[in-house]
Amino acid sequence: MSAPEARTDGKRSPERSSPPPVCIAGMHRSGTSMVARLLHSCALFLGPDEELMPPTSANPEGYWEDMRFVKLNDRIIAQFGGLWNDPPLFPAGWEYAPEVDPLLGKAEELIGRFRGYHNWGWKDPRNSLTIPFWRRLIPDLKVVVCVRNPLEVARSLFERGDTTSASQFRLWLTYYRQLLSAVPPEHRIVTHYQSYFHDARPEVRRVSGWCGLRVSDETVERAPAHVSAELRHHHVMTAELLAVGVPDEVIHLYLSLCAEAGTVYRQARERAKVAELKRTAARASTPETYPHRLRLKRIEKLHLLESELAEHHAGTASLNATPPANRPESSYTKTLVRAFDALCAVKMRLWSRRQQRQP
Repeated sequence: MSAPEARTDGKRSPERSSPPPVCIAGMHRSGTSMVARLLHSCALFLGPDEELMPPTSANPEGYWEDMRFVKLNDRIIAQFGGLWNDPPLFPAGWEYAPEVDPLLGKAEELIGRFRGYHNWGWKDPRNSLTIPFWRRLIPDLKVVVCVRNPLEVARSLFERGDTTSASQFRLWLTYYRQLLSAVPPEHRIVTHYQSYFHDARPEVRRVSGWCGLRVSDETVERAPAHVSAELRHHHVMTAELLAVGVPDEVIHLYLSLCAEAGTVYRQARERAKVAELKRTAARASTPETYPHRLRLKRIEKLHLLESELAEHHAGTASLNATPPANRPESSYTKTLVRAFDALCAVKMRLWSRRQQRQP
């Protein structure tokens, strides 16, 4: 390990100004363990080895979860009558409710055990549900949002034997809705599972840099060694979401997340778009393949919606990156962003209605 990097071996670094802690979140089976492992290799301290959940057949490379955070998250969720796979309906401002008061001391004590480390964080998909609680204690918390195609997630959960009283798509939707509503864009970075199989090095550099990790070129070059294609049992193209009855709101939220997922994902997605169109166009080339021609039109509209969402995100990101002195008046900026959001929502509803009218 080079000198500028923080330690991950349980020894505290010399005192100096530390970046904010890092919370790794996202739906279960969305690559959170892989991302945690990669960030750990970049010198993010995730807890002492004896506190980390051991590997299992479902995750042979390890979970990288400090069980003390997991247990606290489970207790928070249980306080409101839920489970990780059957989330409760959290009331507004629940992080200040009396139900969580007994847990505040335990959480502060746990955070205190990590304070001496220059770069530290923790990983648990349940963070997606409990993030308001943690942001109450750590206002400047940085959140890494891991995302994966929701159909891949559903199939992976089914294969692992996880059951839920709600549909797995609804569970996916709940996790990301609660996560995104609690974490503003400036406090989060979205990283897509597919990016690491397309080109892991620049994605690791992007995410680790945003987290405040000082990573050597040698460490970045080793990143692909932590990405195991053999352990990826499900690979679904975005267009397949149209064919299996995935709810429209899931598709829209997924595409919105993808719009935040960075350059590596966009490059991978552009290649996948070409493959989606070629595959469907080939099947739609004869009179007997009328359903495939309809599907081709739907895919083209889906790609158009993706492009519009990406443009919307780029415009919002550019506005947020503008120095405060050069920004438009705050009220005007908020109105503009709300107008962009409303426009995207209207386009999504119109797109959904067109799909429903088509046979």
